[in-house]
Amino acid sequence: MASSEDRQLEQLAAEAQTADTVSISSVESTKTEVTTDRTVHTVIEKMDAFDFYSCEEAIKRLNEYLDSELDSAEKADVIKHLQICEPCLERFSFEKTLITIMRKKMCGSVAPLQLKQRLAALMKSDK
Repeated sequence: MASSEDRQLEQLAAEAQTADTVSISSVESTKTEVTTDRTVHTVIEKMDAFDFYSCEEAIKRLNEYLDSELDSAEKADVIKHLQICEPCLERFSFEKTLITIMRKKMCGSVAPLQLKQRLAALMKSDK
């Protein structure tokens, strides 16, 4: 079952594919926080620009994101970046498609017995 973040990224990717150009000068994200004393606050974060270092960081984390290895804060950082960066979103879409196809193709594959035996022998010799 797809998480809300996955659905959000899929929607972003679909919009990026259908749009001729994407020009975003700023992005606002709104979230509601509840403090320990049960006070509700609405927080609006505005990002006017992004630096290319965040692209590098987002790309480094794409595989971890796709493998569900990021905590919620790191996942949110990747999503925020992909909302404002079309090249990284395109790369994400490509990688997600590639991983999905590879998983489907590899699901029914069985390694030949000879390969399994060679790998078992190599693993024993490393001990």
